[in-house]
Amino acid sequence: MASDKVTRENDEIEIDLRAFFLRLKTKWLTCILGLLLGAVLALGYSIFLVNPEYQSTAMVYLRGNGASSISIQDLQVGTQLTKDYEIIFKSRPVLESTIDELNLDMSTKELSDAISITNAEDTRILNITVTAQTPELAKDIANSIMDNGVQKVSEIDAQQPYVVETAIENAARVGMSRSRMTILGAVAGLVITLGYIFLRFVLSDNITSADDLENTLNVPVLAVVLDDPQMDFKKMAKNNKKGA
Repeated sequence: MASDKVTRENDEIEIDLRAFFLRLKTKWLTCILGLLLGAVLALGYSIFLVNPEYQSTAMVYLRGNGASSISIQDLQVGTQLTKDYEIIFKSRPVLESTIDELNLDMSTKELSDAISITNAEDTRILNITVTAQTPELAKDIANSIMDNGVQKVSEIDAQQPYVVETAIENAARVGMSRSRMTILGAVAGLVITLGYIFLRFVLSDNITSADDLENTLNVPVLAVVLDDPQMDFKKMAKNNKKGA
């Protein structure tokens, strides 16, 4: 009989895997209910408690000194300036201008947290990505930050940045989809249910087989008497028939 032994301090617990799978076979309905409950809870969480988020990205190119030839030193200086411009695009004046322009109900810190400005390595291109609750709002904020940032940079640098790409609406949601969250919830519900059944099986003191009786009392089992109500019913019916 397949079994696995787990030793904990001075106590030895023998787990009969065959008996566990037989117990699991009788609990198939409980497993299905746990799976469905996990899926329903995860779906409800994604619908009622998780706010959908969308992203939109605008792209600008920061011009150099206008020279026809570019040296390695120019590239290094341009990269350093790009890092400076990343800070300018998220500066308080730029954020306040966007809030006033779009009449946003948020603070400059909240708006700053919704903006991600990245720079591709060894380039002067800035990607301005905004995360918002609607695709339209994400697009409007990204374009406003781009316009106000370009204007602020032009006040500092004579070479005004060039708009490579304006932001557009992106209907794809950011983060985990509802279907994936539902599947993960179903799996989690099934795992929790299996764990509960396993713990009940391991911690149970009930004697369910001849092996349990032999291991508990340390005496051999000489015979097993079957208790089948259907057999008793058939025997009574047979005796009644003979008596008639």
